[in-house]
Amino acid sequence: MAKVKKYSDDNVSMRSVWDDSGDKRYGFASKDKVGDRTRYGVGIDNMGNPYRGYYEKDVNTPLGTLDYGYDGDTVFGGITPNLSIQNYPGMAALMSGNNRLGFVNSMPNGGINVGIDNVGSPYRGAYDGQINTPLGQVGYGYDGDTSYANVSPNYYMQALANLLMNR
Repeated sequence: MAKVKKYSDDNVSMRSVWDDSGDKRYGFASKDKVGDRTRYGVGIDNMGNPYRGYYEKDVNTPLGTLDYGYDGDTVFGGITPNLSIQNYPGMAALMSGNNRLGFVNSMPNGGINVGIDNVGSPYRGAYDGQINTPLGQVGYGYDGDTSYANVSPNYYMQALANLLMNR
């Protein structure tokens, strides 16, 4: 039977798996503060020659930095996401660094609007379309390089939602 050990300080939170005697670690999962970002990592121990040294490689992606490598007989990998959510009155934006990737916001009529940024040419202009359904109106379109969709419930659906929320 294996034992799980927990470690935590201001910058690191780690769970590691050890043998029954507590002498041999099998692996770990960690959450580390790296500046103002958080790195999530995993490692597996006893994967080869413990004297082979240290190697680490980082790969930058639009979603964050992936890293992998080995330290002695431990292989490891992790991700430091650069995604965050910024909240504004009536809206939340998904951010990658300083770039907005998308948004969700409420509409005055009780509907919801979602959008994805950077999906195409910013020179294609604007387009709006709408479909009326028994449940309400569905809107869609694009403006520059942002595509969006929204749902506006009809009066009966809004009344039902209000009734259920005020039980």
